[in-house]
Amino acid sequence: MNFNRHAARRSQGFTLIELLVVISIIALLIGILLPALAGARKVARRVSCASNVRQISTATFAYLNDYRQVYYWRGANPGADGMDWYVYGGQSTGNLYTGPQGGFFNSFAPRPLNGYTADNIEVFRCPHDDGGWAWANGNSHFDWVGNSYTFNALGHPGGDAFTSGLSGRAADNVRETTETPVYFDTALHKAPGSWHGDNGNVGLADGHVEFAELGDNAATSEFMWGVIN
Repeated sequence: MNFNRHAARRSQGFTLIELLVVISIIALLIGILLPALAGARKVARRVSCASNVRQISTATFAYLNDYRQVYYWRGANPGADGMDWYVYGGQSTGNLYTGPQGGFFNSFAPRPLNGYTADNIEVFRCPHDDGGWAWANGNSHFDWVGNSYTFNALGHPGGDAFTSGLSGRAADNVRETTETPVYFDTALHKAPGSWHGDNGNVGLADGHVEFAELGDNAATSEFMWGVIN
């Protein structure tokens, strides 16, 4: 009889207090794990972005081999003729930009580097470029102009832009390949801190990628921008 009474009590399941204790423990564990998971997600996005920049850099070496070691071209008016900061690769049509450059960002189809990435235009999209940016009319930068990564077309994008850069220049004339940016996260100059924090991924002319700041202008940058002999 005693055995039957104990078995009957066990079959009634958890008490309310026991359930509340279990729920409290689960909630505590979630509270501990969520920040760690969010941090891991940010790191994964940053690593994925760096992989994109590295693939774009590798594709660029192949492009240079086919085009006499010259970085694209340099029009008299880069905003109308190219090569500007974005149309070297990425989404060729359907871009949402409606500013003074008009339909410029839908004018190059396919964009020069696309074929060297096996037409994988997603490699030009940063995982943190997920939309809502005031500087892209509330869109992702990729949807706005077809690319998340700025090409060093005209020099540092700060106040001294258009004074140097790589558009139409020979790769052999780059003095310090380990210190000369070729591609970098657009948020680094348009909205520092909005993608990967204060730093971003920067692809250098020798092919390696650094996680760094650009500085406000060429004079304060750790990189070289006036690079042509």
